[in-house]
Amino acid sequence: AVVSTQSGHYGRESTPTVEENLLHPVPCDPGQYFGSSSGCQDCLVDTYSGGEFVTSCTSCPSGKTVSSGSGTNIEDCEWMPCDPGQYFGSSSGCQDCLVDTYSGGEFVTSCTSCPSGKTVSSGSGICYILYFMSFWQNC
Repeated sequence: AVVSTQSGHYGRESTPTVEENLLHPVPCDPGQYFGSSSGCQDCLVDTYSGGEFVTSCTSCPSGKTVSSGSGTNIEDCEWMPCDPGQYFGSSSGCQDCLVDTYSGGEFVTSCTSCPSGKTVSSGSGICYILYFMSFWQNC
């Protein structure tokens, strides 16, 4: 319920019900948005908001993520781990390894050259034997 404090300002006594929030809207917390029929709701995964009475959340930049309800500003969006065959660049996020190099992904900062006699295409995590492309091995 919304209650009057000693100074005459209004504040929260407890979490308002959806009905109370719709009749007497209370600003949403950071990480939430105000739904016209549902009141304050957590932002979805990969989105953030500063709260108040925003009606939608903002998407994190490509390659970045934040958990549901935890994003209050763009700085809360963190880089996602890279896939195998990619390396992590601190300013650019995940980038494909070059031809004849590989990685296990996650947050490795460089790719490793395939052993002699093996090759791999750009962005792959497995080196193949050059003369028998139908048979492969992990590097």
